Amino acid sequence: MPRFRIWWDYANSCPGRRAASSGSASVATGLVHGLKLVAVAIVAQAVWGMARTLCPDLKRAAIATLAAVAVSAHVSSMMQVAVLLCGGQVARAADPDRHPGRSGRRRAHEALVPNAL
Repeated sequence: MPRFRIWWDYANSCPGRRAASSGSASVATGLVHGLKLVAVAIVAQAVWGMARTLCPDLKRAAIATLAAVAVSAHVSSMMQVAVLLCGGQVARAADPDRHPGRSGRRRAHEALVPNAL
């Protein structure tokens, strides 16, 4: 509930916010503005929940932070692929017992089958 209150106070203090009038354009503008604020709050809460679930320890949080910085520094699709591959290798190197993995052609086909469906 406190997050809602913070967003509500922010919405009411926005400099571009106009007072509601009898025109339908201002009502639509206010409605769209309100929906945007709700969307931002929902996405922020989802990201916060994923961060707590997927990065519970310092190692994984550091990997996620470095990945976000790398992707933000160089915006391209190949950088995203490179960060994914490097993150997997760093995670495997950090805890080899947890990620034993199998190698070979069969393992590659097993990994590709779910993506093809």
